Amino acid sequence: MGKRGPKQQFTDIACPNRDCEKYGQTGQGNIVGNGTYKASGEVVRKFLCRCCGHTFNSRTGTVYEGIRTNVDKMDEAMECLQSGMSVSETASKLGLSSATVRRWYSNMASVSRLQPMMDSTENVKKIDNLWGSAITWIDHPSIPKELILLPERLTKFLRLCTAICVSELDIKRHHIAFVLKLGAQPRMTLREFANVLPFDRSRISFVLKEMIDQGFVTQENDQKPAKYSLTPQGMEQYERLRELSRNVFRMVFAAFSEEESMQIRKGIGRLNNRLDEISDQISSRLGQDFE
Repeated sequence: MGKRGPKQQFTDIACPNRDCEKYGQTGQGNIVGNGTYKASGEVVRKFLCRCCGHTFNSRTGTVYEGIRTNVDKMDEAMECLQSGMSVSETASKLGLSSATVRRWYSNMASVSRLQPMMDSTENVKKIDNLWGSAITWIDHPSIPKELILLPERLTKFLRLCTAICVSELDIKRHHIAFVLKLGAQPRMTLREFANVLPFDRSRISFVLKEMIDQGFVTQENDQKPAKYSLTPQGMEQYERLRELSRNVFRMVFAAFSEEESMQIRKGIGRLNNRLDEISDQISSRLGQDFE
């Protein structure tokens, strides 16, 4: 048997996980091959980031992400929509469901920053009537600017909080969610992790092994499925993490009275509920109007 050639290097591939220390950086040596799979006869390569454990594939971040059908079929569907055919007409012609065509269009639009492909078609008019002009809506004087800026400022604040935790604790950024979950609920299984964290099982296994090697997590193998808990060292990090979190939010609400803080919590709760209601209504209308 002949010698194997040098292992393939993926220096032009970057980790797409925004929480990774090497997010968006190519040529760092953190990306390795993680096998392949076939989607309608086409080979799709999988990757693993050795820095954060995130798994992804050659379609991640493209319009074909999550598509199991042959990509030529999706391209044909988009061409039909662009030519002026409705979703239902496109689905009927290609032997697809209307839901599949809508999902493909939504995926295509989100990757292209929501710039519609279907210029001068009836479907564009329906979307315009449904959503209105986004720019006009944001600039409308009745919309409080504080509300528009809140998501961005909240995201920035949470990222700074995470940075504080990483700098003051002996843990990595992507360990924080695992420490908090295991501290509140010991003896968790992989299935339980997958139900509460937005990661696939291969990444969860990678991070847990990393934390076991560092002495933060212990694995109980006396029964199946295996259960994971924090070690005394891990529990120390959990308590310090909780204290840091409390101190940070004390700083935020120090400027408000107890009554004002309660009003803020109630207001945010009502706002979240209302956003959920409206989102459901819009999703329902979009499904009906897009036929």
